[in-house]
Amino acid sequence: MTDVLSGQHRERPNAAEYARKPPLRFQQGDGPTADPGGAASGMVAGYTAAWNSGNSESVVEFFTPNCEVSINGGPVTRGAANLANLVEDFLDEVPNLSLVCDGCRIAGDQVAYLWTLTGHHVETGKALRFSGWSEWDLEDGTKIKCSRGWFNASEYYRQAGIAAPKPRLTLVQAPSATLEAN
Repeated sequence: MTDVLSGQHRERPNAAEYARKPPLRFQQGDGPTADPGGAASGMVAGYTAAWNSGNSESVVEFFTPNCEVSINGGPVTRGAANLANLVEDFLDEVPNLSLVCDGCRIAGDQVAYLWTLTGHHVETGKALRFSGWSEWDLEDGTKIKCSRGWFNASEYYRQAGIAAPKPRLTLVQAPSATLEAN
């Protein structure tokens, strides 16, 4: 994995190693801050509680109506109605999920939200515990207009005991070139 900020290669911690780390603590004046007591901090706490409520509508309330969400660089889900379907599908897949905010960094309208999720896969009953992060672009400091989420999908499928979906290939036809004689 390449560290986004330094550009240096480093090994990605596995979920178990990540989960043992203490919550992140940031001090004022050390670059982006944890925004203690600010509007974004309150939003982060509410967002975590919304996922733990098991109610997809509560989760979607934290997004703008025209939001864009991408997970692991996959297709972009656009709009609150489509996001509601995505959240509902995931809540159906892990109905007893518990989400913990491991920390966040806030810089203006940019948030890095670090999380750990536990629960059980509905079909296999197998326990899940994995960590990831989301990068948010906020609107007015309280609504997510763009979210890019990241986690180790292979580890999720392994823990759940299900086969990973086959990647979808999109074929793009190159424009035909015609040569013209001068």
